[in-house]
Amino acid sequence: MTIAESVISEIMRQMPQGADKYLVPTGGDGFKLCIHWKLNSDPERPNKYSKTIAIQVPRELIEDFPGYPENMQKHALAKIGTYIQDKLKAFDPNHDSPRGVPEPVEHWALLVENIFG
Repeated sequence: MTIAESVISEIMRQMPQGADKYLVPTGGDGFKLCIHWKLNSDPERPNKYSKTIAIQVPRELIEDFPGYPENMQKHALAKIGTYIQDKLKAFDPNHDSPRGVPEPVEHWALLVENIFG
């Protein structure tokens, strides 16, 4: 498994079961992982999705990972998991966008100094 795959896997472990993900390239500065899931909270719209969470994963984070010992890499992945858990506690996935309009997007960023600092 690549470093990017390990980071994505750790993020997805924190998300609700059945969450969908897709990657958006960011022009050489890492990637953006976008995640949303069916809310199942509106009988009029059974397929309504949550707000999208767009998590910026900087290239520097992915490039720095291999330079650290395995125990620090595991600790960094755990910190990523904790960061996502904390953000999800404050995240309200519901929205009032009308049918046919893309759901709102909330942007989060993984900062190198918070993961390896």
